[in-house]
Amino acid sequence: MFKNLIDGITKSQAVQGALVSAITDIFVAKTDRETGYTEVKYANNGDRLEIVGLDPLDPSMARVINLDNSGETEFVNLSDLEEML
Repeated sequence: MFKNLIDGITKSQAVQGALVSAITDIFVAKTDRETGYTEVKYANNGDRLEIVGLDPLDPSMARVINLDNSGETEFVNLSDLEEML
């Protein structure tokens, strides 16, 4: 019963097109190889995200589109997501 509250959504719930929300602020760090500049992007707690697919190399990660914050796609950890009712 409490598994989803602690671990986020499960791999079986992470299907393409599923709408989920961020259960915490999500930070993603990227480094530009030319300038060395690191940019931190995030989804705010409660942002609506749509799952585009799973990471084939890491099943604990999903590629999502942030519907509330510029529509950018990123890989995020499934433990940072929850199902939307």
